[in-house]
Amino acid sequence: MSGWETDELWEDLRSEFVDALQHAHSWLEVWQLFAGNEFYRSQLWGCAEISVIETGAPFGWADDVAHDAMLLLARQLQRRSDLGYQFDRPPEQFGNWLRTIPFRQCHEAIRSQRRRHGRDLPLELDPPGERIEIIEQRIDVRTAIDGLDEPFRTILFLDCGGLSLREIADRLELTYDQVRYARTQGHATLEQKLGSGYRID
Repeated sequence: MSGWETDELWEDLRSEFVDALQHAHSWLEVWQLFAGNEFYRSQLWGCAEISVIETGAPFGWADDVAHDAMLLLARQLQRRSDLGYQFDRPPEQFGNWLRTIPFRQCHEAIRSQRRRHGRDLPLELDPPGERIEIIEQRIDVRTAIDGLDEPFRTILFLDCGGLSLREIADRLELTYDQVRYARTQGHATLEQKLGSGYRID
């Protein structure tokens, strides 16, 4: 069934990106490809969430950071619609290459937010060790999800990215009940691996 493998989601996005570069009449069409792609949006939101934690920004900024990062992507596409992508790069490396872009844009968006709101905003977690613990826990969760079998891995991956059960079902061509069952079973497996003290979201 198409779309089950996370690698396939990256390959789908790469194919759409390359096709858009070959046939698009403007940078705006390429930007609309990313803006309308649920998988890319889930990646972007995850980057925004991790970035606000890493930089000590308020947690409530994540949505604004993701929004601003999409606008920064538009600006980058205006300058170079191919984003510097090397077409002779092995296709399986596309995901790792593309991930670096939203992370850079999220960090730039956070710097812009700080300029607007003031540089002396307090951290939401004090002492800093608690923030480091959250980052480490999120890394543990992501690593544990990556170790799951399909379709549990992709379903939890998209679930963490903010997609609804209905959106995941439509994206993976599964029924709503199949996605709900897989998410429940996936969460149970993660709790066995990680313990109940972890937030799996």
